[in-house]
Amino acid sequence: MVVPEETVDPSARHPALCRALRSYLDGETVEELTSEEQVAAVDVPLFVSPRRGEARSRVKGREHKAVLLLTPATEADDRHSRVVCMRGNRMTITEYRPRELPPGSTPFQAVLLAGYATERVGDDVALAEAFLRASEPPEHDRWDRTEELTSLYERGALSRLKEFRTEIDKAVRGLVQRDTGPRTEGPAGLRELLRLDHDVPVQRRSVPFPTVDRLRARVESGAWHVVVTVKLPEAEEPWVLSPVAKFAVRSGGKPVVEWASLTAAEGCRIENGRLVVDGGVRRAEFRGVTAPASHPVRGTLARLIVDVHKVQGGAA
Repeated sequence: MVVPEETVDPSARHPALCRALRSYLDGETVEELTSEEQVAAVDVPLFVSPRRGEARSRVKGREHKAVLLLTPATEADDRHSRVVCMRGNRMTITEYRPRELPPGSTPFQAVLLAGYATERVGDDVALAEAFLRASEPPEHDRWDRTEELTSLYERGALSRLKEFRTEIDKAVRGLVQRDTGPRTEGPAGLRELLRLDHDVPVQRRSVPFPTVDRLRARVESGAWHVVVTVKLPEAEEPWVLSPVAKFAVRSGGKPVVEWASLTAAEGCRIENGRLVVDGGVRRAEFRGVTAPASHPVRGTLARLIVDVHKVQGGAA
């Protein structure tokens, strides 16, 4: 029996994880998440124990800065809120759910890069790579006590691995939990209400962009029929948005397809092909049907992506 060749697109199977790695390699990570498409990066310390026979020191060992990448999960992710740990040429070693996640945490996908996987240079990178490699059993499926680890490294090597795991979990919690700690100046919203210098012009804080919160879609008579729910930030002025439909084909870019029709469903209206949402509305819904004549391939052969772009002159 001949099995037909199939090209596997990692971004289609694991979109959030691919987004995290791509953002890191392109240098587009952020320190704090403010939108669903962003990827936050934070250093995680790993102390590499001294090898047996080396000069003893009171310090734990050489510090290596691993990198934790975290991004919101997508609706297509059946498994989420887990950390995928990698080293070397970004080979997956283990995957686990962090401990003590805050209640109500936003589902996420996270990647931990250590050793050569960080693509950084320095003696600590090679030391961390060798240390973690020595802690892996023949299956290469975890970082734990092994005969090689205990024979090559000074006492305390296993403790360094446990501390590393604790630091990873701590970094995850720091990125996903809401900031509820006490502040001497009070919450930002309360400080704004209590301002006394209203006559002094201040720079307006930038408003996050609207995002697609839910997409329901089906193919009928060659056309994609979609119901799209849009989540909007607080704004006083109306949002003017341009709904964009793209095909996620197996190779190449994401070609834009045309709309045959757009219809307002809730919390919005359609004006000249644009989605208009009044200020103060936080959720809107519209329906759309794509034009099959604009499809680069049959609708059943591609995955549809719908996004909303802000049009010049809308809320800012």
